[in-house]
Amino acid sequence: SENAVVMWDVPAVASVYLEHWQSRWVQGQPYQPTY
Repeated sequence: SENAVVMWDVPAVASVYLEHWQSRWVQGQPYQPTY
């Protein structure tokens, strides 16, 4: 699913979202189908 959050002028909140997203990106692995 895709989600979007728009917040203007709240860099503290944006940095929390960015840190979380980056942690998930680092943990990601390429998709490998099993067929």
